[in-house]
Amino acid sequence: MRKIMEKRSVFLILFMSLLTTLFSDSFAMNPFVIIALFFSFYKGLRYYVLNVFAMCVLAFVMYQKYALEIGFISILFLFFASIISYLFRNPSNKLYPVIAVNILYLAISLIVDFSFENLVSSVVNIMFQIFAITSIEKFVMSLKNDNVACSSIDKAMVLMLVAIIGTFFEPVGLIWVRVILLLVALNLKNEIGALSILLSCVFCITCLHYSVVTASALFLPLFIVLILKKFNLMGYLILNTAIVLFSPTPFYLNVSFYAAFAAVLVAIIIKKDIQEKIFSYFKSSNLAVSKKEKQYLTYANSQIRTLNKYVSLIDYNVSNQDTVTPYDNAIIQIKNTVCANCPHYQLCKIRKDIAEYFDEKVNFAKKKKIQELCITPYKLITAIETYYLVYKNGKIYYNKYDNANESIKYILKSIKNPLSSCEKRFNNKSFNLLERRILESNLHYFDFHMQNDDICVTFNLENYEHNIEEFDAFLKSNSDCEFEKHMQPQNILTSTITVIYKKKPNHRYDFGVLSKAIEPPFNGDNYSIIVKDSDLFICLCDGMGHGEVAEKCSKYLLSAVETHLEMETPFSAMVKDLNNMLLIKNHLENYCTLDLIKINLTSLKGSFVKAGSFVSYILRDGKIIAINKHNLPLGIVNDCTFDSIAFEFKVGDVLAIVSDGIGERIEDDNKVLLLGNKDDMNQFTRTIFNTLNNENAFTDDSTIITIKIL
Repeated sequence: MRKIMEKRSVFLILFMSLLTTLFSDSFAMNPFVIIALFFSFYKGLRYYVLNVFAMCVLAFVMYQKYALEIGFISILFLFFASIISYLFRNPSNKLYPVIAVNILYLAISLIVDFSFENLVSSVVNIMFQIFAITSIEKFVMSLKNDNVACSSIDKAMVLMLVAIIGTFFEPVGLIWVRVILLLVALNLKNEIGALSILLSCVFCITCLHYSVVTASALFLPLFIVLILKKFNLMGYLILNTAIVLFSPTPFYLNVSFYAAFAAVLVAIIIKKDIQEKIFSYFKSSNLAVSKKEKQYLTYANSQIRTLNKYVSLIDYNVSNQDTVTPYDNAIIQIKNTVCANCPHYQLCKIRKDIAEYFDEKVNFAKKKKIQELCITPYKLITAIETYYLVYKNGKIYYNKYDNANESIKYILKSIKNPLSSCEKRFNNKSFNLLERRILESNLHYFDFHMQNDDICVTFNLENYEHNIEEFDAFLKSNSDCEFEKHMQPQNILTSTITVIYKKKPNHRYDFGVLSKAIEPPFNGDNYSIIVKDSDLFICLCDGMGHGEVAEKCSKYLLSAVETHLEMETPFSAMVKDLNNMLLIKNHLENYCTLDLIKINLTSLKGSFVKAGSFVSYILRDGKIIAINKHNLPLGIVNDCTFDSIAFEFKVGDVLAIVSDGIGERIEDDNKVLLLGNKDDMNQFTRTIFNTLNNENAFTDDSTIITIKIL
């Protein structure tokens, strides 16, 4: 795709060069020739030679002296650009050759024919060239990279340059100018459209010396169409014809009259969807939805779905009616069933103090006082003792309500991190973590972009060796991926050198899994193998015990792990959060072990997190390496830390992860891991499993997962 864009840009520059050559009748010096030479030069020397040759041939056909002038300017520009690039070796000075050529041309023209008009025209010429070059560069860069800002005036300048190309071909060129500016007026209702029409008007009046009637007929209807958007094409024709009538030339002999009709016909032919697609690049950034903004929207929607899934993992029930405690509710019930129907209720001295008598069994002193003050003491005492039992049961449910409130607070606290991560991605305009880090760094480079996972960096020739070393060290410390560095040939014309960091291809892997439940269909062992970008995640959750309860607990934990991986939660924060989630969820005292392993498939760096799980084993060159960490299972105690274990894998390593049902057997004799054919992980896994099961049948849910790095 990038090569196709490069070819298109080469043909576009060549086409622009030929068109600019046709514009020979200009003020002071043809400004468009210098602009064409500028972009040809910084595209490459061979493109520059090709463009200059094509321009000289076309100019020679038009006028021999004009061809000599273009050839002379081309040689001057090449000389100044090469010298300045070599001396300064800084691409930011690439406008200096434009200024140098213009100053030399100005000096020669003033010596030959000095006049104040020539001086002013030359200064305006230089300013116009610099403004046009910077605007085109910013606009093109904004199309390639969303992080590059392009102002309204830059977009308007590009539209103006496209429009005034038509002025090279009088009078047919008037049709081109009208078509472009009419489409601008119809599709852009903001400052960009107004500026482009205004700039075109100023250029035509000051540089091409259009008459008042011609300029009015050309530009005034465009401004009215742009502002009102009501008259459209028919209104444009009527306004143009009305203005042409003021011309001393009869309207049927006026070229502007027929040019307006032709422009309207061309505008009608061009389909509306094509117009919208083209002018979407020129609309204000707050109105246009770029490809990357659509990606942001997709990312935001996926994050919302993930967060919803995360919140739903914490099961809680909140009743809007449970606004009072079970204790208060029991007192209310006593008053409603006994006191409310009592004829002595209004005069009762005890009704305000019923809470003082609320006890599991009303003692003798309280009974005596109730008998003295209440006209139905037996009913009241019985109600107090009965509703105390109700209170005790209600308190259990109320505690769940309290826990639910705590879980809500916990959810609100926990989702702050993924939301913050989401916000950072939006603010940095990048989804790639490495790309974000490079943009935020203080590295010295001229240009940088990422294509897929490859990194293309352009350095200034000045101190480039030191800057490349800094970039290499940055990549090594900030990325798990490994890159192959390809140095491109130095470009002395642009004073730059380009380095392409190609990401090394990911290592492949093979795996085998075998799991057996003691109480089918329920299995307390649940696992997941996930590849996310360049990372391989293996997760094994083992619910304590076996049966349905163990299966529910392990499936719940596995679902929570997968959700956290979607939210890209760091390992340390993830396991702490998983432990808290089980503590809130775990009113039945169900605990779960966790084996979580991450292997980067480019660098082969691995991380193990073990929570109450059995030893994992790595088989390397006939040796067995044990990975163990003595931690409690998840969901037992609060404020428990779970450190990760780092490990460097190699090609050919075989990783074996086991649950406690099979782990106890392997721990007694791990030589069983050396059995079987390690070229086929399915067969290797089955050999170990059957060997251990045949020796003595398993008494717990048993799972073994093997991963081989290829």
